Amino acid sequence: MRECLEKVGAPVDLVQNLKDPSVELTRELMKHVDLIVATGGSAMVKVAYSSGTPAYGVGAGNSVVVVDETSDLADAANKI
Repeated sequence: MRECLEKVGAPVDLVQNLKDPSVELTRELMKHVDLIVATGGSAMVKVAYSSGTPAYGVGAGNSVVVVDETSDLADAANKI
């Protein structure tokens, strides 16, 4: 993923994940990021919402899409 991010000029650390996740490790990671996109069980989404970092969360099987102010809204809507 880092290689692909670099190819399109995005920061290579844009996406983070934990190899062996736990609530404790996830809580620590959430302290150091600008935005959280949390999916999965309700416990993880609650941790994201209570982290103090802006967060979007959904349950298992759902997805979050973030469209920023620089996007072509019609194009984004079509792709989503």
